[in-house]
Amino acid sequence: MLIAYLDESYDQEMKEVFVAAGFIARYEGWSSVEWRWKGLLEKYGLRYYRAAEAGHARGEFEKPPFRTHPKKLSKEQWGLLQEVRNEFLSVLCGARIFGLAIGVHMKDFKKVACTPEILDKFGNTPYYLCCHMALIQTLVGARDELRSQEVIQVFFDRNAEHQAEMKRVHKAFKEINPEYRVQMGSLEFDSKEKKILLQTADTLAYEVQKAFRQQITNPDAPERVELQRLKAAHRVYRINLVDEKFLRFYLKELQNDSHEKPATAPI
Repeated sequence: MLIAYLDESYDQEMKEVFVAAGFIARYEGWSSVEWRWKGLLEKYGLRYYRAAEAGHARGEFEKPPFRTHPKKLSKEQWGLLQEVRNEFLSVLCGARIFGLAIGVHMKDFKKVACTPEILDKFGNTPYYLCCHMALIQTLVGARDELRSQEVIQVFFDRNAEHQAEMKRVHKAFKEINPEYRVQMGSLEFDSKEKKILLQTADTLAYEVQKAFRQQITNPDAPERVELQRLKAAHRVYRINLVDEKFLRFYLKELQNDSHEKPATAPI
């Protein structure tokens, strides 16, 4: 069996980029990641690891030795935060896991979903679009990268607002895509604190979201070092930022779907 852990990431006001991303691997691949990840959590006294919190000394990092002043960090504290980020990233770079990421430029999304009726077709959010495409890419990745047609169990970060509808999307996806029906296993939602390997998906989603935002605002800027490391280690097999053309194609498929629900169209 293959297991995929997926998460979403977006800028605070969801004005620039929305990303769904994560990793897929067999049990033995995940086992080696989990014990190393737990070791780092214990080393640094963390209950969980979130890349955004590590990057800004928030949450689990809003305490000594990472932060001792509410408004500023010392040079040493910035260095410690970078050390922590590098160590968690090294776990991913050295693991037998394969990453994927699907992003949507919110400017293009709003250009296409320009009326309440069209926005409703998408489920009033880019969440279903990106998560649907992430599901497809886990299947593509299993066949292309792992040369496997094993059953894939998928875990998403818990999301009270979207998980009931996402489970319906998952069920409909299996019904209208018979070539994937056997391979697509269960879809589960859990918290990052409880399901430790969801934290790996959080890390990739955050790094890709930041990279896409940089790509949009400054196309000539060098790629983020963190993403360069993952690519150099061959841990990421697909990263896509969908454009307006794809969104209009996707919308057409949604309009042709008899269910008229978000993210069930075969693509």
